[in-house]
Amino acid sequence: MKLNRKTLRKLILKEIFEKGAAAYKFVHAVDGRQRGRPEAHEYTFKTDHDLTYLVFIYAKKQNTGDEWTGSWDVSFSTIDLQDPLDVNMDLTGKHDIKVLNTVIQVVKDFVSNVRPTLPDPLYTFTHFKCEAQQERGIPGGDTRRGRIYQYMLKKQGISSELSLDEYGSIIIEFVI
Repeated sequence: MKLNRKTLRKLILKEIFEKGAAAYKFVHAVDGRQRGRPEAHEYTFKTDHDLTYLVFIYAKKQNTGDEWTGSWDVSFSTIDLQDPLDVNMDLTGKHDIKVLNTVIQVVKDFVSNVRPTLPDPLYTFTHFKCEAQQERGIPGGDTRRGRIYQYMLKKQGISSELSLDEYGSIIIEFVI
């Protein structure tokens, strides 16, 4: 086999996105069940670049306030440990693929270990939504990051769909 740049790139990407890809060690930092809010869970992890991430998994109610939407929202951002309310949704520029692998592992942990113990109807919610941050700032115009997320989910055995919300943000939806 001739090893050219394109072939080498494919081999490297395959290695990065494999099912057993490396992830950071994470902690289920805030268990909503212990605070009377079983619909809200926070996980944290620290990267090799000394950034601390917060992964927030929560179920929302309809605008009327009584009915659940039936899905889990997943968001992740860097946080300042000195000021935990200071979350930063901006891109870090570190291009650390282990961050997304860790977020996927966090969701899998939530699905396997937390969701089955939640009260009705929360334990029945299998639908997840996550927003993909855009690198170019053109609402709906830069779907690269969303496509990468989608590809990584697929490599983990999770089918997903990309769509645009009413604000032009890229939304990834998947069912586990």
